[in-house]
Amino acid sequence: MLSRVEAGCQAGIFHIADIDDAAVTIRASIDGNLIQWLMRDDMGLHTYYRDLCYQAILRYLTGTE
Repeated sequence: MLSRVEAGCQAGIFHIADIDDAAVTIRASIDGNLIQWLMRDDMGLHTYYRDLCYQAILRYLTGTE
C-alpha cells in the first residue's frame, strides 16, 4: 500500500526525491510547530500553528512558494 506522499509523487502532485527524508522533514516540521505553540502557552493559537505547519508541509512537498 502506498503512503499518501508516495501516491502524490506518482500522481505528479508532490516532487520529493526521497520519501524517507520527506517523512523525517515533515515530522520535524510538525514537532517544531507543536513546540512553538506549547511554548506560547496560548491555546487560542492552535489553529494558527496548525495552519502554518500544514502550509509549510504543502510547500515542501509541491516545491512551491
